[in-house]
Amino acid sequence: MSGFLKQPSPTLVVAVLVALIAAVAGTAVAGEPGASTSALSKGTVKKIVKKQINNLASGLSVANAQNAQNAQNAQNATNAQNATNAQNATNAQNATNAQNATNAGNADTVGGNRIADINLRAASPVAAGTEILSVSGFRLTATCAAGGEVVVADTTVADGEVSSISTDAGNGTIQNVIDDAFNPGDNVDLTGAAGATDRIYNINYTGGDGRNVAVQVVTEDNIGTNNCIYTGFATGD
Repeated sequence: MSGFLKQPSPTLVVAVLVALIAAVAGTAVAGEPGASTSALSKGTVKKIVKKQINNLASGLSVANAQNAQNAQNAQNATNAQNATNAQNATNAQNATNAQNATNAGNADTVGGNRIADINLRAASPVAAGTEILSVSGFRLTATCAAGGEVVVADTTVADGEVSSISTDAGNGTIQNVIDDAFNPGDNVDLTGAAGATDRIYNINYTGGDGRNVAVQVVTEDNIGTNNCIYTGFATGD
């Protein structure tokens, strides 16, 4: 067995002290003020208890301090948690907004489909074969002289099909063009015989491997110093 005894707690000492004082209430206590060989008075007992409690006050205050520390820690923990949550929520919100704003500004796909812009504005002439669009193996080129805007399609994918419906914005003339054996090396004039000025094109392309491109392009002339203008967009997978 160990030769060392664990020091009793202040609470235990007080409990034992009270019990002993009660047990020896009729016995003299040497060295205590007011003590005699006769029974201890109630006042004397109170003085002894008070003195012993004061001697143990430091031990009792440690427990109080610990409680206070726990309360403080709990408060700090709460504040820290609130601050952390608030900060995280703020950062998360800001990060999300920033990411969304970035994606919205730079997005070049929608639902997995590519988006391409068409924007050519030039003075006449525009040389034959000038590229205005290239998406998923499908290409559109422009030719323009003296305000006559021509649109031509070609491809790098075999066994495809291209179709176009265009309308003259001025007189409503409609031109339909289709090539259901659309292969590399083919150059399909989508403008046709209806005339090339101020037309609205809806173009659809399907490659032999199932890829698809949808295009809307508008041709115009005589806007400012430009008389060969192609604008629009395309989506393709």
